[in-house]
Amino acid sequence: MPRGGGGPRWVAPVAIVLLPLLVLARAWTRILSPAYGGENRCAMTYVRPAYFQLETPSLPPSVADHGYKLYMYRENPSNPGMSASEAISQAGEGVLGGGSTRARTTRGSVPGIFVPGNGGSYKQVRSIASETARAATAKAEAAAANVLHDDDVLDSDPVSIDWYAVHLNDELGAFHGDLLERQAEFLAHAMRFVSTLYPPGVPTFVYAHSMGGVVARRAIVMASTPFPPPTPTWFASAATLATLATPRGASPASTLPSTARFFSRLDADWTRLESLLERRAALGVAIVAVRGGGRDRQVTAAAAGAFCAR
Repeated sequence: MPRGGGGPRWVAPVAIVLLPLLVLARAWTRILSPAYGGENRCAMTYVRPAYFQLETPSLPPSVADHGYKLYMYRENPSNPGMSASEAISQAGEGVLGGGSTRARTTRGSVPGIFVPGNGGSYKQVRSIASETARAATAKAEAAAANVLHDDDVLDSDPVSIDWYAVHLNDELGAFHGDLLERQAEFLAHAMRFVSTLYPPGVPTFVYAHSMGGVVARRAIVMASTPFPPPTPTWFASAATLATLATPRGASPASTLPSTARFFSRLDADWTRLESLLERRAALGVAIVAVRGGGRDRQVTAAAAGAFCAR
């Protein structure tokens, strides 16, 4: 015991260390609690998924040995046990789920490709795929029953979406630019392959989550190049890209030089592609960037948004 009857000398240093830790623990408990960001207003989705692995021919050696895969998604298929070749034979025909009173929509379907984010699974496609299938089915059934409102007459027989998803081995691409480049190369080949299943000029819809949006932008450039003209830019002139919580300027999880170089190269090539499309009076890539909202703790609203060259 020290002179004067004071407490042990270690009490003050321990208190100095523990107090900030307790404050930090309290803050993280609050951030990670279900109540953080307000009440959860998201509705539950219910799915009946079926995944069919497709073969992507002519993969380059740089990606062929890494086990990436392409899947076709079907919501509540009439024959869950059908083969991948049977599933792919229905591409573009507007086939709806097995629960529909109509087998297909007469206006056919367009391809939609889902790209997962950092460490994400290709099976995450099931949420948006089931909802779009359910919406197309409901509208087709309503049209068959003649219960559509006047505003819906022009779209009484909707276009459905054939969903595909790329399996990138749940890789943590946000941490390394070389992984992003390799994933984008596979996605570009998958995009080209999927487009061959549909008539020329059919638009392709790409839906990507988080870092998947960065991979998708790079893949669109790859699928529309090499530069310079007169190389065809057929893919970029018929593509729509929708991103959810995708960082627009840098990875939120990496400080590696390779990642910074990847973003710099992407911005430069994207600008060149837009310039090329403008000179050809082509439509270009339509982009819809959706922010993650208040519950997104990695890609904040300030970090996500529309893409532009820096």
